[in-house]
Amino acid sequence: MNATRPWLQATRPPAQEARSLVELLYVAAFVGVELLGLIDPLITAFGHAILIVALINHYVLTQRDHREPVLIALAVACVYRLLAFTPLPTIDFTNHLVLVGAPMLLATVLALRLLHGPGVRAVGEALRPKMLHWQLLVAASGVPLSFAAYELLKPGFVVTFSRPAQHPAAVAGVVIALAAFSGLGEELLFRVLLHGEARTSFGPAALYVSSAVFGAAYVGTRSVPFVLFVVAVGAFFGWCYERTGSILGSAVAHSLISIGVFVVWPSVGHIPHL
Repeated sequence: MNATRPWLQATRPPAQEARSLVELLYVAAFVGVELLGLIDPLITAFGHAILIVALINHYVLTQRDHREPVLIALAVACVYRLLAFTPLPTIDFTNHLVLVGAPMLLATVLALRLLHGPGVRAVGEALRPKMLHWQLLVAASGVPLSFAAYELLKPGFVVTFSRPAQHPAAVAGVVIALAAFSGLGEELLFRVLLHGEARTSFGPAALYVSSAVFGAAYVGTRSVPFVLFVVAVGAFFGWCYERTGSILGSAVAHSLISIGVFVVWPSVGHIPHL
C-alpha cells in the first residue's frame, strides 16, 4: 500500500488532490451509467462507450506530465461492461463467456503490461501462493458464498445437465470458461488492475473504490440484495488482496461462486434448462 499518499492527507499536493477528485468523478460516472441502465440497457452501452473514449484520451493527455493509472483501469472495466451486451446465445453459454471474457482478460493483461512493463510482473506476483493457509481458507469460502449468491440471484439463464457423464465436453467447457473469465479474469481486472492502481490516488480508500465499481457492474441484475452481496464480496476479496498481496484464493473462490450459480446449484435443484 502506498503509505506516502493516503486518502485526503493534509500534506498532499493540491495538484494530486485535484487529480484524485477527477478520478473519483469518473468512478461516479461509471456507477451512474450502470444505474441509468435500469431505465434502458442501451443507456449503459452508450454511456460506457463514451466513457472509454473520454478515459483513454484523458490518460493520453495527462501522460505528458504525470501518470493516472486509474483512468486506464476504469477504461478496461468499461470495455468489459460494453462487451457484456454481446447477444446471449440460447444454445451455447460457453461461447458467450468466451466472447465477453477473452477480450476483457486480454485488455486487462495489456493494461497491466502498459503500467508495469514487459513480462506482466504484476500478474505473476498476484498469483503467487503467498500465505498459503490463508489462500486455502479464502478459496474454501467460495462454496458457501456460491450458494448464497445463487439464492439471492436466482439467475434466469442457467446451465443444467441431467446426465453430466453424457456431456463431459459441454460440462468442462462451461466450467473452464467460468473459471478463466469470471473467476481469474474479474479478479485480475477488479483487484489487481483497478484496486492496485487506485492505491496510487486513493491510498487505503482504494478498497471502497474497487468495491463500488465491482458492485455497480452487477446493477443490471436488478436485485438490490445481490448487488449488496457483490459489494461485500468484492470488499472481502479486496481486503484479502491487501493482506496477502495475492489473488490466488479469491480467484478460486470467485470461480467456485460462478460455477455454483450457473452450473452446480441449478443442476442440483433440477431447474429446467433455458
